[in-house]
Amino acid sequence: MERLERKIITSAGAAYNLELGFVPNYVHTTNFTQIKATSQNTELYWNSFMVDASYYGYATQSNITDGMKAISDTSNGFTPYDTSVRTERTKIITGISKAVSGLAIVTIDAGHGYTAAANDGDDIVFNMIPSDSMHEMNGLRASITYINATTFYIDIDTTGFSTYDGTTTRGGTIQNTSTEQQNTGFKGITLGSIIMANSADKILVTATWFDNGIGAVSA
Repeated sequence: MERLERKIITSAGAAYNLELGFVPNYVHTTNFTQIKATSQNTELYWNSFMVDASYYGYATQSNITDGMKAISDTSNGFTPYDTSVRTERTKIITGISKAVSGLAIVTIDAGHGYTAAANDGDDIVFNMIPSDSMHEMNGLRASITYINATTFYIDIDTTGFSTYDGTTTRGGTIQNTSTEQQNTGFKGITLGSIIMANSADKILVTATWFDNGIGAVSA
């Protein structure tokens, strides 16, 4: 399986971040504008076996009748980037108090990441609480009310449940079911100043990602 994107971009004469939705293993650019000019980089390549910012390819010579010459370097070429951050919905429980509905407190020592403004009223579900702890919570859903960065109230009466065992490292989890788990940020390839050297040039970019872990092919 592979993912492949082909795009024609117009150079602004400076390095450019091309957003693809994936980090490519192989990239090939063709400069249509300069392909018949002299002393111009026209065909450039990069694959994931090469160091970041490097490139190899072909350039026209000073006399067009002399054809193309091979070129390569390790700067101002292709650099993959990934600024994506995955939103985490699952948190490890470290405490659940015994209290009537609306006053029971859940504690997440590492921080739950919720705020009153954004998350009061969100629904969470409890899972994986061991049998020697407050296992009655498993599978139950609750609405939360923010207290502070590590605690919140839930609308479940826990007075008749087993005591939560805070000494175990198998404390169970909560998952916020009111929010989607999404990626933010971008994935793609930075086309360096060697590729984008001339303003207004039309450049065909072919970028490919392979799922077999090989990551590189010969051009």
